[in-house]
Amino acid sequence: AGIPEDLLRDAGLVRVREDGKAYDFFYNRIMIPIRDAKGRTVGFGARGLDDSSGRNKGPKYVNTPETPLFHKGKLIYGYDLALPTLRKERRAILVEGYTDVMAAHQAGHRTVCAVLGTATTADHAALIRRGGTRRVTLVFDGDEAGARATRKALIGLLPLDVDIDVAAPPPG
Repeated sequence: AGIPEDLLRDAGLVRVREDGKAYDFFYNRIMIPIRDAKGRTVGFGARGLDDSSGRNKGPKYVNTPETPLFHKGKLIYGYDLALPTLRKERRAILVEGYTDVMAAHQAGHRTVCAVLGTATTADHAALIRRGGTRRVTLVFDGDEAGARATRKALIGLLPLDVDIDVAAPPPG
């Protein structure tokens, strides 16, 4: 589409194979824009589609690789949309993924966000606190991965001066 390949590589949209050929990193995936706290798109998350051709053998979810603008440990998905409500209600609900955030916002739950990656970092925690949040509720899946995510989130959030709740959904 007229965009120089080097810019597409720098943005993490294109990768180069060992043979030197470029390929679309997000091929056959639903792409989800990830925005910073000011609402600027800085990267993408993507979910693989079922692919009978066998070309999508990678992980179910992928993110833009780290770039000068995209740092998973510093971004919270949906934070820019939730921020006005977070400031008013002083409460955040953290969930596991993009689709959880989208479904919650569609249902009118505007304080729902998701950290990127597998752990809640000090930068995530600081962003939550700067938004005026005084209470955080963790709502992760009821499987072992959800339990691990809950433990990692607690490690990142416990140093904050906020109340923390953990909602424990039934297994599965």
